[in-house]
Amino acid sequence: MNFFVVIFLMLATYVTGSLKSILLNPNFIDTKIPKPFLQKYDVFEGRITNGEAAIAKQFPYQVGLLLAQDDGNYWCGGTLLSVRWILTAAHCTSGVNEIQVILGGLRSKPNGDTGEVVITVPGSSNNIFIHEKYNPYLIENDISMIRLPEAITLSDYIKPASLPKFTGNAPLYTGQSGIISGWGRVSDSSSGISSSLQWTDALIISNAACAVYYGRRPTTEICIGTKQTYKSTCNGDSGGPLVIEGTDTLIGVTSYGSSYGCEIGYPAGFSRVTSYLDWIEETSGLTP
Repeated sequence: MNFFVVIFLMLATYVTGSLKSILLNPNFIDTKIPKPFLQKYDVFEGRITNGEAAIAKQFPYQVGLLLAQDDGNYWCGGTLLSVRWILTAAHCTSGVNEIQVILGGLRSKPNGDTGEVVITVPGSSNNIFIHEKYNPYLIENDISMIRLPEAITLSDYIKPASLPKFTGNAPLYTGQSGIISGWGRVSDSSSGISSSLQWTDALIISNAACAVYYGRRPTTEICIGTKQTYKSTCNGDSGGPLVIEGTDTLIGVTSYGSSYGCEIGYPAGFSRVTSYLDWIEETSGLTP
């Protein structure tokens, strides 16, 4: 992908599969452009960093996406919003030829589990809608939607998440607990995604706290802190959900993390769903 060429130096350790912390100074601040959480499709028995295994029906809105591109297959997550629409990250769907959508299952390799549905989506402009202001170099407006070719049947295993509702100013969620889920890598040194769906809780931090690590980022983003728990999203979790704990209310779409890895305590970044409700409605007709 051209995107990897543009930021080759920043992603060099990621591409070689040898992501290890190079921070010798604990006060060092990473002000480089953060890296997206896209991952080559190589299955590894792992999990979201310091997470735990999900069980059937726990995250019925979670979607797995196997993305066929010219240079290989990649893996991302997504969130089901209706019987026809999935929300994910723009860097996941940019340049794809075809998407295999996995709903209702726990495995990154479909195996016919109860409740599992697999749908193939052609990579055309009729099916994939990337935010018109998506900037792949700065990883801004990193959000897109996938329209399924036909409506799916909902069940206990497959249910949409809820869009956030609010009146007046949009909530910031700072200090609240969220839940992240996905098939992301177990560690910076592992070479592939998890074979089974994982999840963990996460503390939502302010944009100012996130900016300490990455420099000023847009208000259209939301961050989770990982310094105390080292619980984080990682490569392969891109496009997946951040929901408010105890609910199915979607507030974030997994987007980026530090170019130095997932286990060093740097925040992880998400596209802030409340900033894109108008765009979601214009694209899909869906409203909170």
